[in-house]
Amino acid sequence: PFTLLVLSPLGYLSYRQARLVWFGLNLILIFCLPWGLCKWSPDLLRPQRRLILLGALSFYPFLVCLWQGQISILLLWAIIGFLLLLRTGKDFWAGVALGLGLMRFHLIYLIVLLVVAKRRVQVTLGFSLSAGILLGSSFLWVGKEGYWNYLTLLKRMNQDQGALLVLPQKFQNWVGQLYLLGFP
Repeated sequence: PFTLLVLSPLGYLSYRQARLVWFGLNLILIFCLPWGLCKWSPDLLRPQRRLILLGALSFYPFLVCLWQGQISILLLWAIIGFLLLLRTGKDFWAGVALGLGLMRFHLIYLIVLLVVAKRRVQVTLGFSLSAGILLGSSFLWVGKEGYWNYLTLLKRMNQDQGALLVLPQKFQNWVGQLYLLGFP
């Protein structure tokens, strides 16, 4: 639910306008990707800035994110923020940034497990605070019943391997790739 809070301002626009705004924001985040990566490792990546931008703009998963309006690029930036803050020694804030990645919790938990296993206490505290605030605000927003329905949906999706929400012809195979390009 906290992800919906970020996206809720788009609800004031028509579907077409919201899609264009979201597409534009994602495109800006992709264009800024070389800057973020160069901040992370300046000596290694700065000479290759144009190549990184070209790679980012031609990287198929980014194109899918743009085409489908996914939020995965926000997750990438949460991870980049985590790495940049970790590199500068701001462990607590790195944990907070990592907590923002909970919008895709099924992709972030391995990083969290690694942080806990490495006994990075400040990072763990920052993550815990961020996660607590996000989960608490979500709980206040949707209530106990909303959370229960969400957990039930996750359990059901796990039992049928996602067939509840994803049609097999839309999987990431050749048939799915052609579908994404507009061919039925």
